[in-house]
Amino acid sequence: MMSYEEWKGRIVDCVRAISDEQYQRRSWFGVGPDVNSPDEMICEVFDDLNVPDFVLRYSSVLTKAELQTAHDFLAAFTAFADSTPPHLDPNVVFVDKRWKHIRTLAGRMLNEWRS
Repeated sequence: MMSYEEWKGRIVDCVRAISDEQYQRRSWFGVGPDVNSPDEMICEVFDDLNVPDFVLRYSSVLTKAELQTAHDFLAAFTAFADSTPPHLDPNVVFVDKRWKHIRTLAGRMLNEWRS
């Protein structure tokens, strides 16, 4: 199992990517050297990093603001993932207003978790 610091650091990196519209433009559409997809981002949050488990496990260590931004982000992210097909079209996700809201929530989470 990862240490608290390593796990949190990897979550911060993941949330940074989710909050970054330009990164998504580059990595989802082959515009830059990075390669990613909405499917991979969902797998990273729920499977690779198990962000909900981290938040639950370390709820007594995280600040109130860190917890609130994580809960807001995870609620929207979970609702999105649960309402979409298993394989997502990056072109559709990129312009989806729900995804734009998720990017905003990820940015808020990133701001709290980096400080």
